[in-house]
Amino acid sequence: MTMGQINQKTKSTRAAQQTLARRMRSPEAKARRREHILAEASRIFSQRAYSDIRVQDIVAATGLAKGTFYLYFPTKEALFLALLLEALSSWFVMIQNQLKTQSWTPAQLSYLLAHSIHNQDQLRQLLGLMHNVLEASLDAESALCFKQELAVLMMPMAAALETALPAFGPGDGGRFLLKLHALVVGLEQMTRTGPVLAEVMARPELSFMHPNFEGELEHTLLCLLTGWRTF
Repeated sequence: MTMGQINQKTKSTRAAQQTLARRMRSPEAKARRREHILAEASRIFSQRAYSDIRVQDIVAATGLAKGTFYLYFPTKEALFLALLLEALSSWFVMIQNQLKTQSWTPAQLSYLLAHSIHNQDQLRQLLGLMHNVLEASLDAESALCFKQELAVLMMPMAAALETALPAFGPGDGGRFLLKLHALVVGLEQMTRTGPVLAEVMARPELSFMHPNFEGELEHTLLCLLTGWRTF
């Protein structure tokens, strides 16, 4: 191979590397990499408790460099807040699509919400971690950004609820979502117990203190919605 051929091959290799680097920096590539990180975090979270997951576990699963991970998520908490927003967005879209199909009674809406969120195990866990764990380490700028993103997700859902339920007036959809959030967080923490406590709470005289998540949520929502306009 002549020197000219070597130089030409070197130039071609550099051009290919530069093209690859540009592709990796493209918005589409960045979005795919971010979704890949979220998907691996979700997979690991389905197998382990939040407290047992380390950033290096997620980095290893993605195959990315640790520095690359931190370009997308500065902390483990930031990653799981993003995972929460993604899970919440999917659930909101699913509920909004169903709300369009009919006019809902309090009983029907209570069942729909309780049954659907009961099946969203990861969303329930993330909501349970949201206030005391995930938000606790945020600085003011990050907290504002998260709350603004959350508000954007909530507004269409609140509007859909106000359209679906005749008893709701303007602003009631948002108020109801806050109450629903509080109920889910409380029941999630009460009902997700370790094996030792679960055995203790199974005793007949204590069983009333260990409620069924779906059943108690549906009953409480029905009471709330039935009496919405009585005071």
